[in-house]
Order: sequence, then structure tokens, then C-alpha cells
Amino acid sequence: MDLQKVQELSELMFTEDQIRIILTADGDINDFETAMLKGRLLSLYNIRKSIYQMAKNGSSPAQKEWLAIVREDEFKKRQQ
Repeated sequence: MDLQKVQELSELMFTEDQIRIILTADGDINDFETAMLKGRLLSLYNIRKSIYQMAKNGSSPAQKEWLAIVREDEFKKRQQ
């Protein structure tokens, strides 16, 4: 497993289960639901990565959006 990629995905607020699905090789996915979920997670990955990069580059709207993502993640963790 590529630990650098795990760290990047964690930085983008993905859960352990989501990271496992994202990093699953396409050839190892053998059911429709997992394939659908992986596709949706990859789309979310691209959006979060873009927001995160813009926030780091100083975009105030992106920083606000990123803080909302972080707060949502923290709220979900407290609910568990």
C-alpha cells in the first residue's frame, strides 16, 4: 500500500474505509456497488483536492469551504 497516498487522502478528510475503497485496484473490485462508490469517491477526491489547493494558495472562498469540510468531518467523528 502506498502510504504517501494514504496520507494525502487522509489530509483530504477521507475515512479509513473510503481510503481503502479509493486505493482498491480496479481489477479487485467485483461488485457493482463498490465500483459505483469508488467512482463517486474519486469524483469527491478531485473536488476536495482542488478546494484544498486553492485554500492553501490563499483563496478566501476555498478556505471557508475547506473549513466547512473539516467541521463536517469532526462532527461525524463525534457522532460515532
